[in-house]
Amino acid sequence: MAKQTSSSDSSLPLHEVLEAEFVALHGELPSDYPGSSEPKTRLKALYDAIHGLKEKRAALCISGGGIRSATFGLGILQGLARCGLLDKFHYLSTVSGGGYIGSWLSAWIKNDPDGIRGVVGELKRRPDSTLNPEPQPVRHLREFSNYLAPRMGLTSVDFWTLITTFIRNMFLNWLVLISWLAAAMMIPRLYLAAINLQPDWSGQTTWYLWKLSADKLQPNWDAFWNSIRQPWDIGLTILLTVGFALIAAAMAYAIIDVPSTGNAQLSQRRFLLFRQLPLFLASLLLAAWWALSRNVHGSELFAPKHLLPWFVGLTVASYLSGGLIAFAILLLRKRGQKKRPRRFVASLSRLAAILVTTLLAGLCLWVAATRMFLDPRKIEFTRICDAIQIPSEQKITIPSRTEGILKQIVDGSYIIQTDQGPARIVERGLDVLERDPETNLAKKFRSKRDCKAILVPSGRKTNIRAGTEGLIMETAEEGSYTVETGDGLARIAKKDVDALKPKEPKFNLTRACNATGVSSGDKITLPVRTQGIIKQIDKEAYTVETGQGDHARIKRKHLDAFDLNPVPAPAKHAVTYVSFAPALILVVFLLVNFLFTGFSSWVTDDEAREWWGRSAAWILITIFGWIAVNLIVLWGGQALSPTGNQLAVFLGQVQANPVAKAILGAFGGVTGVAGALLALRSKLSKTLGQKAGFQWLLVVVAVVFLVLLAVVISWALVLIGSQPWTLHVTAWFLGGKQNEITDPNSWRVQLFVVFILTFVIVLFGVVMGFFINANRFSLHATYRNRLIRAYLAASRAARCPNRFTGFDSDDNFGLHKLPPEKPLHVINGTLNIIRGEQLAWQERKAESFTMSRLHCGSWNERVGYRPSAEYGDAITLGTAMAISGAAANPNMGYHSSPVVGFLMTLLNVRLGWWLGNPGGPGAKTWRRSGPGYSVGPLFSEAIGNTTDHYKYVNLSDGGHFENLGLYEMVLRRCHFTVVSDGAEDPECAYADLGEAVRKIRIDFGIPIEFDAMTIYPRSAIDTLKTAGHNCAVGRIRYSVVDGANAPDGIIIYIKPACYGDEPRDIYEYFKTNPTFPHESTSDQFFSESQFESYRMLGAHTMEKLCTNCDGDFRCFIRDILKRHLQMEAPVWLAALLEETKNKVA
Repeated sequence: MAKQTSSSDSSLPLHEVLEAEFVALHGELPSDYPGSSEPKTRLKALYDAIHGLKEKRAALCISGGGIRSATFGLGILQGLARCGLLDKFHYLSTVSGGGYIGSWLSAWIKNDPDGIRGVVGELKRRPDSTLNPEPQPVRHLREFSNYLAPRMGLTSVDFWTLITTFIRNMFLNWLVLISWLAAAMMIPRLYLAAINLQPDWSGQTTWYLWKLSADKLQPNWDAFWNSIRQPWDIGLTILLTVGFALIAAAMAYAIIDVPSTGNAQLSQRRFLLFRQLPLFLASLLLAAWWALSRNVHGSELFAPKHLLPWFVGLTVASYLSGGLIAFAILLLRKRGQKKRPRRFVASLSRLAAILVTTLLAGLCLWVAATRMFLDPRKIEFTRICDAIQIPSEQKITIPSRTEGILKQIVDGSYIIQTDQGPARIVERGLDVLERDPETNLAKKFRSKRDCKAILVPSGRKTNIRAGTEGLIMETAEEGSYTVETGDGLARIAKKDVDALKPKEPKFNLTRACNATGVSSGDKITLPVRTQGIIKQIDKEAYTVETGQGDHARIKRKHLDAFDLNPVPAPAKHAVTYVSFAPALILVVFLLVNFLFTGFSSWVTDDEAREWWGRSAAWILITIFGWIAVNLIVLWGGQALSPTGNQLAVFLGQVQANPVAKAILGAFGGVTGVAGALLALRSKLSKTLGQKAGFQWLLVVVAVVFLVLLAVVISWALVLIGSQPWTLHVTAWFLGGKQNEITDPNSWRVQLFVVFILTFVIVLFGVVMGFFINANRFSLHATYRNRLIRAYLAASRAARCPNRFTGFDSDDNFGLHKLPPEKPLHVINGTLNIIRGEQLAWQERKAESFTMSRLHCGSWNERVGYRPSAEYGDAITLGTAMAISGAAANPNMGYHSSPVVGFLMTLLNVRLGWWLGNPGGPGAKTWRRSGPGYSVGPLFSEAIGNTTDHYKYVNLSDGGHFENLGLYEMVLRRCHFTVVSDGAEDPECAYADLGEAVRKIRIDFGIPIEFDAMTIYPRSAIDTLKTAGHNCAVGRIRYSVVDGANAPDGIIIYIKPACYGDEPRDIYEYFKTNPTFPHESTSDQFFSESQFESYRMLGAHTMEKLCTNCDGDFRCFIRDILKRHLQMEAPVWLAALLEETKNKVA
C-alpha cells in the first residue's frame, strides 16, 4: 500500500523523514508497511521495521568540545578505520567540535573517487614512507591546528584580521542596535520636553507691546494672558478626556475578559494591547495634563479643595463608562441566552464595588496631584490689607483670611520683557539695566550682569544673563510687595508685611542667612537647608524657631531665602516628575485592582481573582520598569552633566565633568571585565551551569555594563542635542532663524530639538536595518570561513585559494550534495526557544535541530522538517558545521541568561545563525538564507525573545541542547552506538552524559542504564584502588517503549583519560600540562605537540579497546568487555550479540 505524504506547502513530520532515511540506508520499506496517514501508526511500524533489521543500526557520535574534541575524534576515526568498523556505521552524529572532524570526514568521502572505502583505506594505512607518512587531509589538519589564525603572534596578519573583523562587525551592528536603543531612550526625553511646554509668553507679549505702542492703548494684561491660555485650555481638555477614555477602555476590557463576567478567554498579547497599554498611556497623559495645566495656570490661585470633585467625578465616570461599554458588548454577545436569576444581583454588587473603589481612587489621584511636586509660595492674609491691583493700578482692599500666592518679596520691582518672556526683577537689581528712555510705554534696556528674576505669569525663577536685551514694561511702587490673590496680581506696602502669614509657617532656608538671637542678642548664621517655624512677622524682621536653641530674628532683606508653603509645580521638578508621576498614577490603578478584588470577592471566584492578580502583576512590572528606565536615562544623564537648571542639564549646553570622567572610566573597565567573562563563558558553557557564583558574577557585571552604557548613550544624546548644528537644523525645520531659538530653556528648543533628534535617530536605525544584515555581520561568517579552510578544504586536491586571503569559496558545497553512501551525517544544532510556550522546557529553553543531506529541522510538530536541497537557500555543509559549533551566542539553550544575552548582542558575540522556520510560521521564509531586515532578529536575540513560532528561528551550538549527539540516534533506534565524549570534564562528572540520558527519558520514555563508571579523572589517579578504564558500557532500553520483543541497544561511551600506559610522548605531555586531557575549550589555538597528543590519545584509546575485528560489532563489544573491562556480557547483551550478525558482506 502506498504511504501518504504531507502536502508540499507544509513541513515534513518526523515519520516521513525517518522513512526517507530508512530507504536511503536500508532500501525499500517492508512490503507490509502501512500506508496510514496517522503519524503514530506509521512511526510505530517504522520502529518495528528498524528493530527487525537483520543488520542492526550502528551510530558513531562525536561530542562537542571545540578543536580538542575534533582532534581526539580524529584519533578515534583512525582507530575505528583500523578495526574495520568506520564504514559499518549507518549514522555519523556530530555536535560542535565533533562536527569539525565529522564534516572533514564527510567532505573527504565526497572528494575521494572511491568514497568511504578510499577514505578508510587511507586512514588505516600504516606509514609507507619516511617523509610525510600521513594522508594529505591529516597533514592539512596539522597545518591548520590554529584554524582561527594559522600564523601565530602579534605580528601575524591573521591575528589582526580577526581583531579588525570583530571591531568592524560590532561597529556595524551598533549602527542598528545603538540607534534603536537611543531612540527608545529618547522617549523619556520627549516626555520631559512635553511636560515643560508653556504658552509663548515672549513672542505674544512682544507683539502685544508693539500693538500697544502703535495704537497708544493702555494695557489689559489680564485679558491678554487669558487670550493666550484659551487654546491651551482646549488642548488640556482633550488631553484629560483621552486619558480618562483610556481608563474606560481598560476597564471595559477587564470586564469582558474576567472569567466571572465575560470570560472572553483573550490571550496575554491582547491583554497587553487592550488593557495594560491603555492604562500606561493614561498614566502618561494624566501626568502630562497636570504638569501642563500648572505651566499654563501656575500663577493663578491654587485651591485644592475645588479640584477634589473633579478628580473624583472623572475617575468614577471613566470606570463606570468602561463598565457600561463592557456590559453592552456582553449583552450583544449573549443575546438569546437564558438569563440566570442571580446575574442582576451580581451586577449590582460589582457596580457598588466599582463606585466605592473609584471614589477612593479619585481621592488618591487628588492627593497625589495636590500634595506632591510642590512650589512653595502659598500665603494667607491674617487681617484686612490695602493694596494696588496690577495692572489696573486701582486701590483695593484684601479681606482677612484671603489665600494667595507670594510672587516676590522685594523693596520694589520692575516687570520686564526678555526673550524668556515677561519677568519681574527686584529694585536692587535695576542697576544692571542700561535704560534707553523713550516716549512710548516700553523702555529698552541691556543687562550689564546676570540678574535673578521671576517669570510672569508662570512664576518660575529664572536668570537674566549679562547682555540680554529687552523692554521695561512697567514698574512697581517703591517699598511694596507683589502678591497674587483670587482677584489677580496686587502690590501691598511693606508696612503691611506682617499680614502675609504663611498658611503653614514651616520653612526651609534655600541659602545661609545672618540672624540675631532673640534672647541673647548675639549675631548668628543659619546654614542652608535649616528647617524651622516662623513664629512672628513684623515690619522689619521675621522671628523664627529652628530647633537650634534660641529664637532668631532675620532681617527682611533675607526673606527671599525662605521656602514657604507650596503649590503644585511639576515642571520645576521635571526629572523627578517624569520618573515618578506616571508611576504614582499606576499605583492608584493598582490600588483600584486590589480594592475591587476585595469588595467584589463574594460574587467572584478563584479564577477571577487569579485574573486580577496577574493583571496587577503587569501593572507592578510597568511601574518598576518605568522608574528604572527613567532613573538610568534621565538621572544617569544628569550625573554626567553640570548641575544647574534641570532643563538645561538635559536639553542645553553640556560639558563633561569629573563625574563624567569617572563613569566613562568605569564603563571602560567594566567593558574589559565583561568581555573577558563572556569569552570565558562562551567556551565553558558546559560547566557554567554548575558554577552559580561565576554565573551570578557575570550577570552582575552585565547589569553594571548595561546601566553604564545607557548612561553614556544618554549623555551623548544630550551633547548631540546641544550642538550648534542641531539648533541650526531645528531652526531650519521651524522656518525661523537660529538666533531666535538659542535659549535652551525655550519650549520650542525643548520640544523640537528632542523631536527632530528622535526622528533622525529612528530614520537612521530603519535605514541601517536594511543594510546591516543580522547574519552577515555576526561572527558566524568569520568563524565558518576559517572552519571551511581548515576542515573542508583538507581533501580538495585542486584548491585555488585567493592569493591574498587564502580562502577558496569552492571548498564549501551544499549539504544535500553529500554522497548517498553511509554513514549518513547528522549535524546537531540547537533551536533556541527562550520564550517558548512549553512550561516544561523552561530550563532547557531549546529543542534539537538536525541537518543532514536529506532534511533539516526538528521533530517537534510545530517545526517539522524541510528538504536540505531547498532549505536556507540550499544550506551548505560549512554553514551547518558552523551552526553546530556556535558556542558563543546570546541565546544558548539552557545556558541562556537574558541580561548576559543582551550584553553579548551589544558586543556582537554572536556565532549563531538565523534561518527560516521550517514550520508553518516560516512558510514564506524557509527557503531564504536568512532575514532581510535586521532589527527584529537582533533585538529578539538581545532580549531573549527567540521562539519556534516566529517566521525565523535562531540556531546555535548543538551542545546548548545536548552535547553528545546521542539524543537523535536514540530517536532513530540505533542499536550499536559508539560515543566519543571529548568535552571538557576534568573531574569526570559526566554532565553531558547525564543531560543526554535525562532528556531522552523525558522526551522519548527510553531509560539508559550504566553500570559502575570506572573512567577516572586525573586528580584520582594516584589514589586508585582499581584499574581505570577508557570507556563504559550502557544499555538503551528500547523494550520499555517499543515492546518486549524490541531488542535493547548498547552504548560504548569513550572518554579521554590517561593512566600512564600511553606512548611516551603522550605521557610526557600529560606530566608537563596539568590540565591534559581536559584543557580548556577556550583554547582553540593548538600547538603541534598539543594536536598530536590529543590525536594519538584517541588512536591509542581505540587500540586498547579493539583489535582487528574485520567490521564485526560483536567482536568489538567482546573485545571491550573481556580485554578492557574484564567482565562477562550481561544476559541482555549476550542475547543481542547472538542475534546480531553485523559483518562485512
